[in-house]
Amino acid sequence: MHETDVVIIGAGAAGVAAARQLLAAQIPAVVLEARARVGGRAWTLREPSGLALDFGCGWLHSADENEWAALAPALGLTVDQTPPPWGGRRRTIGFPSAEQEDFGAASERFFARIDAAAEDPVDRPASDFLEPGSRWNPLLNAVGNYISGGELNSVSARDLAVYRDTGVNWRVTEGYGALIEAYAAPLDVRLDCPVTVIDHSGPRLRVATPGGDISARAAIVAVPASILASEALRFAPALPDKRTAADALPLGLADKLFLRVDRPEDLPTEARLFGALDQSSTGSYHLRPFGRPVIECYFAGRLAWELEREGDGAFARVALDQLALLLAP
Repeated sequence: MHETDVVIIGAGAAGVAAARQLLAAQIPAVVLEARARVGGRAWTLREPSGLALDFGCGWLHSADENEWAALAPALGLTVDQTPPPWGGRRRTIGFPSAEQEDFGAASERFFARIDAAAEDPVDRPASDFLEPGSRWNPLLNAVGNYISGGELNSVSARDLAVYRDTGVNWRVTEGYGALIEAYAAPLDVRLDCPVTVIDHSGPRLRVATPGGDISARAAIVAVPASILASEALRFAPALPDKRTAADALPLGLADKLFLRVDRPEDLPTEARLFGALDQSSTGSYHLRPFGRPVIECYFAGRLAWELEREGDGAFARVALDQLALLLAP
């Protein structure tokens, strides 16, 4: 049985950051990751041509305060400070300027009411703060999907209110996933190593994996709540309060699709499109991020769940249908 001081379960951003703190304190630790890669939600796919595509999260939100943005240059990576397409209304194609202004005002009023909800003694769904009958409610719900991965009626207004957002959003040119991988480089990371049981019945933990048990003084569990709720990772003896808490925190869903553009010069760079302005279930499209010959397609919430059930081809079908209508000459 392998012995160490601390086992970190999960090699996403949280697990890697925890392991680096332990490394700095010279505390022996091992990181166990069920996937074949480091990064969790951060996943950069590198094509043979050198093109880096963030299949997972891509933006360093609140970048002026974000520790990852500060770490990137020290790791030899480039932080790109080009403003996001959603921050400049002029870059939203198929959305007349006057309507953008009207939507922007409705959005500001909505989020002002959400911010005030942080002081409410009783939490409520974020959808309660939409203006009754507003023509922009479907699009606000779509934006809520992109933020939280779920419709506003399933999102806590209080949680949305306390989300820290300075409005500064940057990217890593080489990829967000590449940033997490670079930070994990000096760590002892075991990939393809899912943890099935954490036995805390004795003086030391016994962490069960397909490659054998590991004995540790302590464990840091940095996995999605859904893993705990489904008991894919179990505790022995059981910790029902933790499982119940995890079950009460369902995850949202966001999916990406990249389309390659044969004639990229025909499209503007760093522009955005909504697939539809009057629907909650719509894709959002980022044209030529970094000037690259691709369209980044983003689907979230109920639409993403529905398209996943239909299969991979469903994402491309919806994206191509919506883009054809928006970009037709």
